[in-house]
Amino acid sequence: MDRHDFPRLYELRDHVTDLESAHGYVAYLGLPSLQGAILKDFREREADLQGLDDASWRYLKRELVPLLTRKDPERWWQALCDTLNEAKGYNYLVSIGCTNVQFVPRSGVQGQKTPDLEGTLVDRKVICEVKTINISENERLRRNSCSVRTGFAELPKVFFEKLKNTLEAARQQMTSYCQSPEAKTVAYVIVNYDDLLHECETGYRAQLDLFMKSNPVAGLEVRFDIKPAFYYATA
Repeated sequence: MDRHDFPRLYELRDHVTDLESAHGYVAYLGLPSLQGAILKDFREREADLQGLDDASWRYLKRELVPLLTRKDPERWWQALCDTLNEAKGYNYLVSIGCTNVQFVPRSGVQGQKTPDLEGTLVDRKVICEVKTINISENERLRRNSCSVRTGFAELPKVFFEKLKNTLEAARQQMTSYCQSPEAKTVAYVIVNYDDLLHECETGYRAQLDLFMKSNPVAGLEVRFDIKPAFYYATA
């Protein structure tokens, strides 16, 4: 796999000046041994980035470059992947028919947060915040220590507490940016379960749907993006 297969990921790779010592996320590109789950992830990331128009790609690339070699000792490439996920929100808005989709620049006011994206659906303003629900701290510790995990048939209470807080934060970000009651506000939520293979995804999704039905967030449309069961195992 070369630059022809991953043109935009290679553009990011070009910003890593010392690939051998950096061990950055994109340093894997070009390796003859690139395969399996990593290859599948790169293919999906490249497809997401290809959906961006040139102006949006330039904006997101500026956000991504500082994160390319910023590997957290505990959460690895989580910050980078969370930012890459913003491309998924962009593509979602385009898929539902939005025009003039663009990233919202960060606010210059200290402490003031802005949503990730905005666009227009017919004649209605659409605001979108992309959020990622990542693995729990317990699961992070388990994976880093390579300890055995006990499976869960149901999502824990703490997961739903985190989801509720995340959705409320998204709502506040969007309503503080645009007070118009006519605006459509969308929370695009990527969920990474503690269940690495997402083998319980069907049961989890039923629990998610029931939770959202019982705990709607007023004025907020929620769109979940969740890998199907055994997604990476089928790489």
